[in-house]
Amino acid sequence: MYSLAVLVICDIRGKIVYVGKTEGGAQPDVSLYKDAAPRLQALFDEDIVILGDKGFKGGQKYYTNTITPKIKSASLIDHMEYTDKMIRKRTLDEHRLRQGKEATKVSKKLKALEAKVTKEGFDAERILREKDESNRIKKVRIIIENVFGEMKKWNILSDTIRSLGDLSDNIQRHNALWTIIAYLTNMFHSFGRDDDFFKV
Repeated sequence: MYSLAVLVICDIRGKIVYVGKTEGGAQPDVSLYKDAAPRLQALFDEDIVILGDKGFKGGQKYYTNTITPKIKSASLIDHMEYTDKMIRKRTLDEHRLRQGKEATKVSKKLKALEAKVTKEGFDAERILREKDESNRIKKVRIIIENVFGEMKKWNILSDTIRSLGDLSDNIQRHNALWTIIAYLTNMFHSFGRDDDFFKV
């Protein structure tokens, strides 16, 4: 058994505008994106923006107007947890020292958390701004998830594809199936959405 992957892009109304070539094996999303970049640059105007999830991080190298959620090494929750644990440790240590005992050792978990929050420094405004930006991207990205849901209503995509012939034959068959189902989905899927609702 092996896996196959294909890149699908839709517009803001959910209309499928691109189906890439099927790739064999567990391909990272950004790898599929890199291979598709020359075709995307030819298909889309320079001002067209493509949104992707964290799997497309670094996609700007291949298609300039690519937006992905920022991956933070330290989130607001991390800082809050670190602050809470340090306050508890200091309170306990002060109590132990008054009793003539040694301070408690720093746990491996606390050391790892300290390294994580120290790496970028604490900037609540930046963290909240990036969180808001990521939430707005997710609001738009849900469209492609809904499109995949529509495509997989066709049983031929939701069922496991039996292997027939060698890998190259299966890749061609897989790509043909996704291309045909994309066409059928565009024919029968409703695109009546309010563009203003999905503005990033």
